[in-house]
Amino acid sequence: MQAKNLPKILIVDDEPINIDILREALKTKYRLIVATRGEQALTLAETKQPDLILMDIMMPGMDGYETCDKLKENQETCHIPVIFISALNEVEDKSIGYDMGGSDYITKPFEMSDVLACIETHLKVVLLSRRVKELETRDSSNDHFDTIIKKITDRNVSINGNTQIIKLFWTSIEPIIKNRANEDIPKNIHDKISSLGEIIANIITDTREMANILEDLQGNRKLKNENTHC
Repeated sequence: MQAKNLPKILIVDDEPINIDILREALKTKYRLIVATRGEQALTLAETKQPDLILMDIMMPGMDGYETCDKLKENQETCHIPVIFISALNEVEDKSIGYDMGGSDYITKPFEMSDVLACIETHLKVVLLSRRVKELETRDSSNDHFDTIIKKITDRNVSINGNTQIIKLFWTSIEPIIKNRANEDIPKNIHDKISSLGEIIANIITDTREMANILEDLQGNRKLKNENTHC
């Protein structure tokens, strides 16, 4: 893939060593932009339109929470997913991050493989959302085509919603599980874990259904094009 076609990521961190670590790991797969202050990040996000933002929280001046909040208030940047990467690892810290509009939260120290997997997951959602919007803007008199588009949109919403439930859910029970690691886990925790499994199963089902819908869409478009050229 040519460099100009690579996804664009904005790294926001005031610590040079953190920037260097991320830059070294990401430079071959992504185009990278760097901001060392929240105010600078707001400007770059609007002018450069990155596909994703990696956001530190503890920065001088405008911190990562406020920066994310302002990004989500701006119509030009509200669509950009923000992944927090922070040493703050309390439940309250993560909850604030999600409340401010963050799409994900990674705690330091982190495994780079986890960061890469997280980035890939959210970029796939970004790409899918763009394709859906492109399809929605195209004029089509085919009712079946419009129905497929609606199904894709509905499934995308479902996947995103279930994903957020998992994040918030796990954030609430993670410290309890850690504290009880050497004790018997209470029944209510077992129940929560069981519920979490059901949500994951829903996501898997939605993902498979999405693949089937996309195949139908591609087949329908191919048939339509063939008829057009007859």
